[in-house]
Amino acid sequence: MAQRRIFATIFLGCWAIGCAPKLPSVEDVLTLREQRIAVAQREYVDVTKLDLLKAILEVFKYLDESDVEFDIRQDNLLVSRKYNFYAVFHVTWGKDFWEFKFKDLGGSIVVTSAFDFEINQGMFPAPVSTNFKENIQIGGRQNVGASTDDYLILHDRVEYFLGRRTEWPTCEAYEAKAIEPKRQMVMCRGIGIDDRTPPTMAKK
Repeated sequence: MAQRRIFATIFLGCWAIGCAPKLPSVEDVLTLREQRIAVAQREYVDVTKLDLLKAILEVFKYLDESDVEFDIRQDNLLVSRKYNFYAVFHVTWGKDFWEFKFKDLGGSIVVTSAFDFEINQGMFPAPVSTNFKENIQIGGRQNVGASTDDYLILHDRVEYFLGRRTEWPTCEAYEAKAIEPKRQMVMCRGIGIDDRTPPTMAKK
């Protein structure tokens, strides 16, 4: 009984003074959004759009090939990855959505990436509402969506498949030097991620 009184006192005290996480400031959200936008966009010199399409899709091939779908539109590439996780009397399922927009500057192409997701929970899985998403906006919420580090490793892996990098960008390396260390990277720790290493970089 005494333990219950102590717990109730702590609970009421937290309720009164606000133990729950506080909303971030507008300035913090805007700063993080601008930071993510800056690294979500990268200019690629002396490369064709076809080269970029192939390199981006290679990234997702080694991320989770069996669950990835894509579609190519006039000025953008849409990628989705479905996932599910089964526990006792409980299922988590959903999709990750990526959009890549291409802007040809003549001699170089700017690729702008953006991420969104849909997640559901229940006793039985149901279809996700859409196959792809367009016009995705990058936000600055600290605990939702792709982090600055996700956009960095994504573009660095694209550079690898373009032959601009000799070493495969590993999740361990980017997590060790994370710009947003409190965020789990969706490119590395998402449900169902395979995160395979390309054969040329596989350990012998």
